[in-house]
Amino acid sequence: MLRDSKTEKQKILLALSGGVDSVASAILLKRMHEVETVTFLMTGDAEQQMEQTAKASEIANKLGLPHHVLDLTQCFREYVLQPFLDAWRSGKTPNPCVMCNPRVKFKALMTLASELDCQGIATGHYARVGEGSWYESVVLNDEPVRRGIKTIAKIARRVDSHSSSKTCNDVAVTRALEKSKDELPVFLYRAADPRRDQSYFMYRLTPDVLRHVIFPLGGLSKDEVRSIIAEEGLSVATEKDSQDLCFLDGKSLRTYLREQIGQEKYGPFIDLEGRVIGEHGGIWQFTVGQRRHLGESFGRRMTVVALDPERNAVILGDESDALMEALLLEDCYFPYEMPHKFDAAVKLRSQGISLPVHVEKKCDNEVLVHFDVPVRLSSPGQSAVFYEDDRVLGGGVVSRLILLKNRP
Repeated sequence: MLRDSKTEKQKILLALSGGVDSVASAILLKRMHEVETVTFLMTGDAEQQMEQTAKASEIANKLGLPHHVLDLTQCFREYVLQPFLDAWRSGKTPNPCVMCNPRVKFKALMTLASELDCQGIATGHYARVGEGSWYESVVLNDEPVRRGIKTIAKIARRVDSHSSSKTCNDVAVTRALEKSKDELPVFLYRAADPRRDQSYFMYRLTPDVLRHVIFPLGGLSKDEVRSIIAEEGLSVATEKDSQDLCFLDGKSLRTYLREQIGQEKYGPFIDLEGRVIGEHGGIWQFTVGQRRHLGESFGRRMTVVALDPERNAVILGDESDALMEALLLEDCYFPYEMPHKFDAAVKLRSQGISLPVHVEKKCDNEVLVHFDVPVRLSSPGQSAVFYEDDRVLGGGVVSRLILLKNRP
């Protein structure tokens, strides 16, 4: 941990899915701490959940670790799955992992850790946590600052009972627990291996959570992770990485959306001059910036530059039209007070490149982002995450794209 002695053994609650990363985390944590594990059931697929539970339970048993199972199906559907489907219906491209981490997974970990008298929580994510100030070097570590996890959970529950949104990242929770001036700020950082970094998906985690979390894999490469498991003689070391969203269960995203959204709602393809140039089967099949699988041939390659839910229209242009000079973010989250204007790097996708930007706060949870040079369109509904070097500053959800006025 960042303040306490590293020799003091802590009781840590680990989210154990049974995959490569969570198993390696269990092995590493067991070497230093007392570990309890929990498997979350979220998808509602009984067969998939039974298989997942059996696998995680077997691994926990082999490692000699207590194992719990927690059904979060209803919570996942309410706070992640339904908003995900609603966003697609309205022409947005949401990121369910960004929604799930603060609202479901880490919230459940904190609550259960409190009930089990654990001092910290852990996951197999590739990220790091550091404590320090804006102007001082920051100590990076894979262990939490021990600080009254029961108090955190108690305040979170109290705020929830008076909140209609009931999300883990309530501003009231953050402000209530950040009153202690003797504590240094705590930040989320990128993982040491940029190819595996998952900090983008966790930018909405509050300092209250970060003070208690361990990311055992934050400083490791995937090869090192697999070697750790192989040394224990577990076959999971050779399993493939999961690339799909947890609720797809092997289906393509388009197939899943078709099953869930279902009905065909035909509408026009429109060019930038306002002319109808074709017909599509529903805007949920498209995302801004899409160039392939448009369903029609237009005589030349075209790109989706906008979606208009009110007219059920897909707006198409040339690739040179798919450039923006700025974008507007809503539902912004910054763990600490930021200046009205500041410069940063932004990532528009988890594995996208970092782009230099100038950021201007418009109100409490809305910011305007200006790019130094024109960039290819992002998609409304996606997250934009700000960084200072490897440090996560915060981010928000793309609400509007400001297209390049003078095209090249």
